[in-house]
Amino acid sequence: MNKYVNLSTLVSAVYVAAVFFLEDQIASLLKDQMPLLWASGSLTIINISMLIYLFFRGRTLNFSAMLLGFIQLAIFCKLHVQIHDILGTAHYACPSSPVLSDWIKFIGTHVLKAADLPDAIEAYGIKLQHISHQSIPTGIALLGMYIMVSIFILSLIFKMISRLDDIQPVSDVMKWVGRGGWAAALVMVAVAGWENNWSLMNGCLWVLDSILRTADFGDALQIFGWQLHSLEPGMNSPASAVFFRFMTASYAIMLIFPLYSRLLKGGDKSVEDLAAICVSPEYLTRDRILAIKELEKFGTFAESAIPDLVKVLVSSNKIVRSAAAEALKEIDPLWARSPSACEAIPKLLKLLVNDDRGTRVGAAEVLGEFGPAAERAVPDLIKVLTDSEVLHAAAKTLGKIGPTAIPDLVKILANEDEEVRGAAVQALEKIDPQWQQSEGACREITSFVKDLEKVNGTARTSAVRALGEIGPSAASHLAKLLADSDVQSLAIKALGEIGPAAEQAAVPHLINILANRNKDIRNLAGQALGKIAPTWRQTESAMNAIPFFMKSLQEGGAESEDCHMPAEALVEIGPASIRPLVESLVNDNKHVLNTAALALRRIDPRWPRTRAAEEAVPCLAEALQNSQWFVRRAAAEVLGKIGPNAKKAVPHLVKALADSNKKVRIAVKNALDNVLLKQSSLVNDEEEEAAASDTLKEIKRLIKQLTEGDETGRCEAAEALGEIGPAAEEAIPHLVKALADSSQILRNQAAQALGRINSKWQRHESTLNIIPCFVKALAGADVGFACTMPGDALMEIGQETIRYLVEALADANKDIANSVARFLEKFDPQWPRSEGAIEAVPRLSESLKDNQWFVRHAAAKVLGKIGPGAIKAVPYLVRAMADTNKTVRNTAKAALDKVVIK
Repeated sequence: MNKYVNLSTLVSAVYVAAVFFLEDQIASLLKDQMPLLWASGSLTIINISMLIYLFFRGRTLNFSAMLLGFIQLAIFCKLHVQIHDILGTAHYACPSSPVLSDWIKFIGTHVLKAADLPDAIEAYGIKLQHISHQSIPTGIALLGMYIMVSIFILSLIFKMISRLDDIQPVSDVMKWVGRGGWAAALVMVAVAGWENNWSLMNGCLWVLDSILRTADFGDALQIFGWQLHSLEPGMNSPASAVFFRFMTASYAIMLIFPLYSRLLKGGDKSVEDLAAICVSPEYLTRDRILAIKELEKFGTFAESAIPDLVKVLVSSNKIVRSAAAEALKEIDPLWARSPSACEAIPKLLKLLVNDDRGTRVGAAEVLGEFGPAAERAVPDLIKVLTDSEVLHAAAKTLGKIGPTAIPDLVKILANEDEEVRGAAVQALEKIDPQWQQSEGACREITSFVKDLEKVNGTARTSAVRALGEIGPSAASHLAKLLADSDVQSLAIKALGEIGPAAEQAAVPHLINILANRNKDIRNLAGQALGKIAPTWRQTESAMNAIPFFMKSLQEGGAESEDCHMPAEALVEIGPASIRPLVESLVNDNKHVLNTAALALRRIDPRWPRTRAAEEAVPCLAEALQNSQWFVRRAAAEVLGKIGPNAKKAVPHLVKALADSNKKVRIAVKNALDNVLLKQSSLVNDEEEEAAASDTLKEIKRLIKQLTEGDETGRCEAAEALGEIGPAAEEAIPHLVKALADSSQILRNQAAQALGRINSKWQRHESTLNIIPCFVKALAGADVGFACTMPGDALMEIGQETIRYLVEALADANKDIANSVARFLEKFDPQWPRSEGAIEAVPRLSESLKDNQWFVRHAAAKVLGKIGPGAIKAVPYLVRAMADTNKTVRNTAKAALDKVVIK
């Protein structure tokens, strides 16, 4: 039927456009306008017949039907114009020749009259237009329009009743209101008859006339002016007439609706007929539910309707879906396993790509009811996993289907969308918590690895993501991919996420990457090692890697293409590298010597006093016999730095006093002095100063770069200072200032560097001296250095700032006080109870003596907020109660009440 409605709508729309815009051309072409009149009449009959059919078949008047109704109103308008122009003006009474606007108003007026079920417009004699019909053809045309409008009105009323009828309390109230209204209507009619002196005959005919007018579906009595009684309009009471007709119409509708519903219910309909009603959205919700209930009564005999009820489960109407689900359980508790239900799976698969979101989601959810029986749906469900609107429902269904879906779900783990991968993992976890060890998963993992060399970079990237989602069982494969520069960073991150389970497979490879040329890659490897094995520096793998890195350092390269920065790896490994680095200080390659010296300072500026340096003494003593004089001198200098811990080398140093090279002899003598010196404390300080001289120069250079360089240089300087560690304490104030820089990267680097230099940098004197500058900068004050983000700096410093912030609440500069108040509420809403607030009490107490009254007032107010924690301020608050300013006195009294709780 929808096809015919759509076709009629299209034809009617084309006709309306033609007759309104091309009527003269068509008339001249036809040389007669009579065919146009017949066309208008024919279309009117066809369209109204369709609408009546739809109404009495119980189908909802959908958008197409409503659109057809609006177009038909335009045809009615043109039909009356054609009757007037073609059949003659005698068919209408009009004081002047009507124009198009008059005809539009004429149609609009009669639409209102048609919608006026109690005929209130007629009862009150309201005249809305000046054109009136006065012939049978015009009356018939109006009758058709009234019928069409009444169809729409009744359809809406029946739909509303069907919804309200399901609500029992509303239904009961409507019944009692109806009975009372009917009684009131009869009383009003009796009063109107008595007041107007109606005869008994006219009174009865008036009641019958009102009932007939109410039941008059097309308002024929009103259109043709028929009346049963002889009462004049003035003798009629409009209010009683309208109310009587309204109550009559209400009762008539309430009586007709059950008959209408029973007629459509189809109690004698077959299972096939009822199933057709269930799946058709053209029917009212109430009728579809009634059909479903009828099928439910059939029980197992309605098995043939299961495929249609399955389709209903994807309906956008929740009430219908719920009824269908209950009916399916009643017909067959195991309906999802029945052959008839499985026949619906191909249709459900088509619905997965439907344009309507609700339909797609519903189809995915219903497929889950079939469980393993829906295994043929796996490929289609995998495809819709990329649809953000359906992916969760599809993933849930795949989880219900079971192990069959594992291989396809493992493949989808290579998707670039994190949400898709997450949904796939969720489904895999539901199928089998140990899915990584399943045969299907292992087969796919092997396939991934085999194909990696054949595919392009993008595909390899996706494969690495998939391996990362697979977890521990893929660790060995990910470790192999660490050598692939295209996916190296992703593989490192994936191994880090796997954690301790990847230790055996990944740690040796990640340690090698610590010597990679790319700094970001080195950092990622360090972070991953920290997640996988926090104590990796003490592992056998780290110890075994040291000789390899030392060889690479001494030879300027190694077999591994990734080992470009062996010194960085040795620094990252830490103290375990000190001994081999000390031994390399006697290398005949100056580049190696300088690199080793810098690495030692970065690992531990006090390396000459370490146990590892002492263990290197035998090697250094042997170097005193090297054929190269500068190697012998270097060995003596290093032994001298080690000092008393190098006593085992004394015999070798004594022999070296007779060295043929004067420079060597001088170095040996100085070394012996340091090694054998009894008052070693002073010499140790001097030695440490000499050993750290290069470091100090480097620190000063980096500080200058931190304060004067460009953004990139400043970030690099901050990072380098952090790597130097505690020896870079001189840089703390400069790094603290950098915490307020406009560059987010620099702020992060500065915070990390401060943590490495001094774990308690927040309490460092330099930091405490700079905090007041940040506090002032909150109000935009100039503090003598770049301070774009003072709030971020204060947040980073933490609780140490509260004291200074609280003190600033009583600052003489109101802008500072206001800015600090806003910041404190954001920083720590509970600041009045903090230790920092209590530490600020002495300063606030002093502010109670300030010359400015508003400063005294602010100080007293803050002390009151601190409460009992400000007990030390009581003497000052007592004095402030005698302040010359009344506001200060009141504030001090209120503060005392809070500080000294009675």
